[in-house]
Amino acid sequence: TPKSLKGFPGVTSFGNKISFCLTPKQSFEVLLLKIRFGCFKIKEMKILFPLVELCTLISVGELGINLEKFITHLSKSGQEIQICLPFYKNLISPKNKIVPLTGKNYKGNIINLSGFPVSFWKAEFNKCSVYLIRNSDFFTYRPNVYGYEDDNYRFSFYCLAFIELLKYIEKPDLIHVHDWHTALIPLLLKEKGFNIKTILTIHNIYFQGLSEPDILNFIGLGPEFFRTNSLEFYNKVNLLKAGLLNADIITANSKNYLSEIQESPSVSNGLNGLLKQISNKSFAISYGIEESYNPQKDKNIPFYYSIADLVGKINCKTQLQKELDLPIHTEIPILTIPSSQISGPEIWLLNSIIPYLIRMEIQIIILGNKLADFEKNIREVAFRLNCTVISVEDSDENMRKVFAGADIFLDTSADSRNDHLIKIALKYGVIPIVL
Repeated sequence: TPKSLKGFPGVTSFGNKISFCLTPKQSFEVLLLKIRFGCFKIKEMKILFPLVELCTLISVGELGINLEKFITHLSKSGQEIQICLPFYKNLISPKNKIVPLTGKNYKGNIINLSGFPVSFWKAEFNKCSVYLIRNSDFFTYRPNVYGYEDDNYRFSFYCLAFIELLKYIEKPDLIHVHDWHTALIPLLLKEKGFNIKTILTIHNIYFQGLSEPDILNFIGLGPEFFRTNSLEFYNKVNLLKAGLLNADIITANSKNYLSEIQESPSVSNGLNGLLKQISNKSFAISYGIEESYNPQKDKNIPFYYSIADLVGKINCKTQLQKELDLPIHTEIPILTIPSSQISGPEIWLLNSIIPYLIRMEIQIIILGNKLADFEKNIREVAFRLNCTVISVEDSDENMRKVFAGADIFLDTSADSRNDHLIKIALKYGVIPIVL
């Protein structure tokens, strides 16, 4: 109503009529509010997600889990979702029903791209088309998603191959890229003359794809891109900058995180100045919590419980201790630490509190395998008391089981990127502590 909008920037009321004069950013925020409160539905769009991991198909940790949930909900809302992934070795399975891509001038033939052979394949996942980019050198014959010295070249090649793929499929209305691995795509789209809108979502700005300048030759970009107002970043090529400068919209997963990376040089790893410059196209869209994260009906946990009846949580804790071969004692607190997106400074911070942890009678469960040194350091301390530590695979199912049995969630992130995990922990009655 006019009365309720009185004083809102850019709003003028004339009797029962309202006139809006908003900035583009205010207009976008009003649009989000209208969508959230059901004032109208978004026009059905064809949205293509070039990803490097996706839970169920190929996942390393939180990124793949969150992307699958996001894509599943978008698909249910009526959007036509398509996915693109590298053709990893782990995807070769009869259940995936992978076939060569055919149609629109492509007949399954091998294409030479930057001196490397590439072919395109197709599968289906949750009623969504999945395009696979196959190359033996970079993806198909390698057992892992990340962790190679040439990762920057691998994912740059993936971006180049994705642009090539667009020639053989129906054009999407929107391309949504995530983090540095696919941040080259908005730039390459412009360079190749594609008129497709793009969104870049920042999940973890600590990793930026910093590369030596010669990667520009591999990508096919000239020396004019090695400038401060382009991809140059302290005498390196910053692949994330390609997306920040060229994507139509930038999003982060919480208001706190967006604010922190715009203001803090340490949290943004030096990109805060650029993020301030592009603040007019940057928005925070917080993760929601899926309804299935509910200990009263979560089928992944052994016992149900609620805030009114916590007996099930005690039983979940006992069961977790049994499964992980930990001493069974309900009075010993279980502390869980996520590691999938942990960075170097955060590992240093964890190592600095080892002298305090080893004095406690506590059980530590690490989600993921990126804290092997931390785990080893605790085990090697000769005079620790009853402090035990163990790591489990970082999967959605394991996270639910661990949260159901844990007492404390230790968030080591130097920023707010784990806000959604804190929300989930609270749903399971786990106390979050932020270092």
